[in-house]
Amino acid sequence: MSNTKSEIAKRKFSIKLEHVLQLSNNGVGQDWNNFLSINKNVLKKDEELIVELKKRAPLRIEAHSIEEDKSFSDAGDNHMDFTYSDLISIQESNRFEMNVIVVENGGQNAGNIAKWKFIFEITKVE
Repeated sequence: MSNTKSEIAKRKFSIKLEHVLQLSNNGVGQDWNNFLSINKNVLKKDEELIVELKKRAPLRIEAHSIEEDKSFSDAGDNHMDFTYSDLISIQESNRFEMNVIVVENGGQNAGNIAKWKFIFEITKVE
């Protein structure tokens, strides 16, 4: 059985959030919600998501750090965009890193920052 063009134009990829590391925190807060957002799906540490990508359909991966504070809840985010070509060029798996900075917006620590590093892996699924 041969592959049709539409079957070839679609590829599946696994995305796994391996680590979320706090690089620094200058009095911003202690309770955090860190996650990746991919096609409206939330991915927490050690979770994996399988996505099917069609040709010419870019994939945006967003990293979010949200301080869980009732008085001054602060948030930061960052993103990476991948093209279909970027992803099909992955041989076995690729590891990516993305930094997120959160700035304290209120209170006595206003202006202080917290830095996070998100490490995730993208793997082709056969």
